[in-house]
Amino acid sequence: MGNLTNAANVITIINGFFVTRQGFQLLKKENPTEEERKAAIAFKKSFIGSIIVTVIIVIVLICNIVFAAGKSDHVNMYKSYGTVVGNQVKYVQNTVQYKSLSSLGLQNYELQNGDRVIIFFDNTTDVLQDAIPEEIYDAETAQTIIVALVVFVLCIIAAIAYVFIARFTFAKDWTLYVKKLAQEQRNAYNNQNNV
Repeated sequence: MGNLTNAANVITIINGFFVTRQGFQLLKKENPTEEERKAAIAFKKSFIGSIIVTVIIVIVLICNIVFAAGKSDHVNMYKSYGTVVGNQVKYVQNTVQYKSLSSLGLQNYELQNGDRVIIFFDNTTDVLQDAIPEEIYDAETAQTIIVALVVFVLCIIAAIAYVFIARFTFAKDWTLYVKKLAQEQRNAYNNQNNV
């Protein structure tokens, strides 16, 4: 059972919870060595930096979601599909109805017979509010999704970059200290197995 516990400790030394706990214990330690003092300062910088980077990323992602959701002019509306027939749009709202392209504000689009149009109705009054060619609506939706994905990927890249930048700059002493702790745990485990 002891070997299993030591093996778990070797694995756990790399685990963030144990490492974080070690960092906080190091901050509270009285009379630390010079190495421990530097490691404690580096831990504090990296811990605070991690919180700041995480908060910034969460704020950016929330703003991205709000932007994507609020970008549409068609909030509080439901949509229906219509088809261009001549110079009119045929759609169903309880019954089959026809509206001219100009009355829907579609006269400036080069629409052909059979093209689909998305028609927006007010959620509460069922009054026709807007119409847009499906092709344009799909392009705007795709653009919004692409922007959201790009922002998401950039946030992931920023988080990964932070880890590498921290590890080799202001958190270097902490990283070296954690590696030393891990090596000590491995050595203790190996010594116990050799006995």
